[in-house]
Amino acid sequence: MGNTERPPAALVALGATVGARFQAGHRTLPVEDLIVDYYQTRLEPDEILTRITVPDLAPRAVSKYIRVSARSVMEEPTVTVAARALPNGDGALKELRLALVRLRHTPSGA
Repeated sequence: MGNTERPPAALVALGATVGARFQAGHRTLPVEDLIVDYYQTRLEPDEILTRITVPDLAPRAVSKYIRVSARSVMEEPTVTVAARALPNGDGALKELRLALVRLRHTPSGA
């Protein structure tokens, strides 16, 4: 899988978007819609990424990135999980966003 699970998982959990330019203009799409498979994106041949936008975390929000490998940190991970959580005032979660990789070839939000 290479590095496809590293930044994208965190970016998906954080709700990031990417900007792409092409000859006739530009477009913005969520990171989870950008990646199709190993080294394959939804970019058209004439498009180039021009920005990555990561929204600010809300007050009291927390994020975490976990990479689990079978034997050592040098191995490709068995699973990668990135999460963003926003607690409400009474200790329960108001919002939870997860991104999982290795269950599929691309980061998937949950």
